[in-house]
Amino acid sequence: MHREQGLGDEIMFGSLLADHTQEADRVVIVAAPEMVRVWQSTLNSQNLPTDKYHVYPYWGALPPLWDSPPKPAWFAQYSFDYQIAIGRLAHLFRPSLQSFGTPKVTFKIDEDLVLEWKAKVSSIPNIAGKKKVGVMWGANPATFHYDASRRALRKSVPLHEFEPLAKVKGVQLVSLANSVHGSIAGSLNALDLVDFSEDLIDLAETAALMKNLDVIITIDTSLAHLAGAMGLKVWMPLCWDADWRWSESDETSYWYPDVKLVRQSVAGEWKPLMEQLAKDLKAFVQA
Repeated sequence: MHREQGLGDEIMFGSLLADHTQEADRVVIVAAPEMVRVWQSTLNSQNLPTDKYHVYPYWGALPPLWDSPPKPAWFAQYSFDYQIAIGRLAHLFRPSLQSFGTPKVTFKIDEDLVLEWKAKVSSIPNIAGKKKVGVMWGANPATFHYDASRRALRKSVPLHEFEPLAKVKGVQLVSLANSVHGSIAGSLNALDLVDFSEDLIDLAETAALMKNLDVIITIDTSLAHLAGAMGLKVWMPLCWDADWRWSESDETSYWYPDVKLVRQSVAGEWKPLMEQLAKDLKAFVQA
């Protein structure tokens, strides 16, 4: 099973893998490099046969040109009977609304790594007694693809729009950005945004950080999928023409157990949406 499209797609469709490969003798997962450790910790947590699932980083080849670039060395170890792109799992196993059932936690992260991040989060100055709120405002710029780049701009929220959240008493905002957006985290003093970008070298580190936070507020990006698949509390501001997988008007997700969808009513206007999220956050803190 090989990845395709983006990181969020790999997480969303990969959530179907374990339930539908019981009869396979061996499953080789060709994952995004950023996702390798997440896959490994997830599979290790399920008490599966140690020789059944193998995870390797995606090396850049696309069908049908499997030899360009050359196959990696591990490829010669296997004789494959079948191959499938990860998005195809959704076509096969989620053909209707009824096929979803009740969303469940599907991705897990190593507990030792979670404890390492607990120590880092606990060391944030004046963090005691505050709700820790992870935020992500920017999508992958996707400068290599014009349509994807335009879509990334539409669904990204300008960082200053998060100021109403920072004004809620009893809250500490924590940036979930890696090196791509991390330099922006300190650009607004009003947000008092904690920046861990230098440590977020892959999605395993980001997942462990998110496990130590109280709520995740993120746009439609891979972090929303990852947090949702781990069963974390996620609030997702969506642009007016959000991806069809979030449906047209629902306030929750068919895919993940605790994701709240908050929709932009007018194209380009984030202020009313973020002010509503600030009210929700205030109620969350008080509760």
